[in-house]
Amino acid sequence: MLNGGGSGTFFTVLAWRNSGGKPAFRALADLGDRTPVLSVKVAGQQATVVWLTRSDGKGMAELNIKRTSTYQLSGTTLVEVGHTDAPYAP
Repeated sequence: MLNGGGSGTFFTVLAWRNSGGKPAFRALADLGDRTPVLSVKVAGQQATVVWLTRSDGKGMAELNIKRTSTYQLSGTTLVEVGHTDAPYAP
């Protein structure tokens, strides 16, 4: 999560690896502005990220989709290999 002082809060998924006991950055995937992450689970070389987003045409504060995305590292790119959506109501 990054908040640069404005009204937006930006969420990004990052992949790191263990390099001699120290973290080494590998890749990232941008989730967007005001799209909070609810959970992250890493298993079997994939990360499952549950986060909130909105339908096209909705306002920035109108989160109406609970998305479960699966990401996999491919070289230096974090690729979304699939996702499912469910309705969300706060």
